Amino acid sequence: MRCVLHSSLVDDASSRQIEGTIGQTSVGYRVRVVDDKGRDTPAGEMGKLRTLGERGLSPFPQYLGDPDAPQAAFDEVGYFRTGARVRARASGAIESVDRAKDVIKVGGENVAATEVERMIATVPGVREACIVSGPDAMLDEVAVAFVIRDEALGGEADALVETILDRCRQELSRFKVPREVLVVETLPRVSIGKVSKAESRAHLRVRASAA
Repeated sequence: MRCVLHSSLVDDASSRQIEGTIGQTSVGYRVRVVDDKGRDTPAGEMGKLRTLGERGLSPFPQYLGDPDAPQAAFDEVGYFRTGARVRARASGAIESVDRAKDVIKVGGENVAATEVERMIATVPGVREACIVSGPDAMLDEVAVAFVIRDEALGGEADALVETILDRCRQELSRFKVPREVLVVETLPRVSIGKVSKAESRAHLRVRASAA
């Protein structure tokens, strides 16, 4: 029995699962993990997932109503730019890190938003956390946290902010620590209930331009 995790990645359910991975290259596909310049990354280093199959049979031939879109979606060799940030292990198994659009580049260092969000979510008093990029004059962008407080646990918002920042400084590399933590009552969402990070980023840009 094979379980498809991504059209180009599968996990063999009859064998021992490799902890923390999302599968290995499926039959009929080739997979690359590349850096920002399109160079293959060494095993264990984060990069962007690209997949190659037979166009129109395994990957789609084009976007509906936008035939020019594949020019950007596929590289010059024909690999599809999935938008996923992953690590390839020496065994060939692929470990998911984040979506490319959810990775913040702080001073040349990649910060996976979900890593910071998961850590902040462990802080008592936090009901939900969202990490987005905020503008910065020196670094171009930095991580900013929006947090919904669990009011049932009590405590002041300012104290929660300090607790979050202290925990981040203890558990994360310096460049991953949010520049700012904003306690909010709600987060903007799209129709399916998912947090709209685009709106949160826009809010930070507007605030910065007004400063």
